[in-house]
Amino acid sequence: METTSGKSESTDTSEMLGPNPKAARVENEREKEHGDENEDLGLSSLSGFGGFTDVEMLRCDVQKKVAFIQAKMSGRTGDAVVILEKPAFTDGGVKRLLSSSTEWKFRMRNDIYRQYDGYPQRDDNLVQTTVIYPASDELLAKFGSDETNLVAESPHLYQTVTRRFIEQKAQSLQWVYNILDHKAEVERIVFEDPHPETGFILLPDLKWDQKTTDNLYLLGICHLRGITCLRDLTDQHLPLLKNMLKKGRAAIGDRYHVLPRQVKVYVHYQPSYYHFHVHYVHIKLDDKGGVVGRAHLLEDVIDNIDRISSSYYQVRTLVYSLRNKEQLWKMMEEAEGVNTTSD
Repeated sequence: METTSGKSESTDTSEMLGPNPKAARVENEREKEHGDENEDLGLSSLSGFGGFTDVEMLRCDVQKKVAFIQAKMSGRTGDAVVILEKPAFTDGGVKRLLSSSTEWKFRMRNDIYRQYDGYPQRDDNLVQTTVIYPASDELLAKFGSDETNLVAESPHLYQTVTRRFIEQKAQSLQWVYNILDHKAEVERIVFEDPHPETGFILLPDLKWDQKTTDNLYLLGICHLRGITCLRDLTDQHLPLLKNMLKKGRAAIGDRYHVLPRQVKVYVHYQPSYYHFHVHYVHIKLDDKGGVVGRAHLLEDVIDNIDRISSSYYQVRTLVYSLRNKEQLWKMMEEAEGVNTTSD
């Protein structure tokens, strides 16, 4: 396995909050590894954070205005992850900010440049907050700062290590099935094709405020079970992939008036949960989940399978990054004896 290593300073917000919250939604992040998946634990009525203790910053992305925090909750065992994110400005919000309702404090002036601190009213000072509880050690590692390694995953490495990891993680998908079975988040569904083999559910990613179309981010979750990731796709899945590409963009256009050419559609590898899903993101959104290596455009996926080989994703080497603390990296290191500081 070929790797390179470097310090990770960026934030992957593409899956940190998925229709889970990656799913971080998250991205990802509604995946629960303890307890009843349908148990609310009283968190729906949470009205404040006075009961949080042992608060520790895991990571802060200054550019994205996102903070990842580890904390304990009064009266509960185990750790929680709290994700704090400042939403994007809206036209209405900007008009309210630049009015007498905002208090401004002068800081400095240099020639034509003047700087102020603004103190908006409550409605314009929102912090979007996601609470993930209970948070496993793997989730804590995912949201923390860590060294990042570039992995060249050969078909052999996938068969001997990655597939075993996926089989372990594929057991924690009850929250996905709750959505597909209309047991949860029904009110958030934007579009559904109920066909058992080519159908899917389309719903907004939790980190999108559903107001600013330039930040548009939705997820399409297929009804067909058993497809864990990109590696499983063959020509028998082409009808599904083409359907998700065409109908997903059409539904977004009908609902949000965004043209098909303005919507990037891609698949993650590695994904943050192992039931096949597709990301629909506005072309203007600077999402780090869409970086080369992790994001595979759905048009390219379809073309590679259709024109090159049905087994394209079973036989090629896939390159992506993993952090030192991630379980998959540790399993690869144990199997291959990889030095995490190798060039």
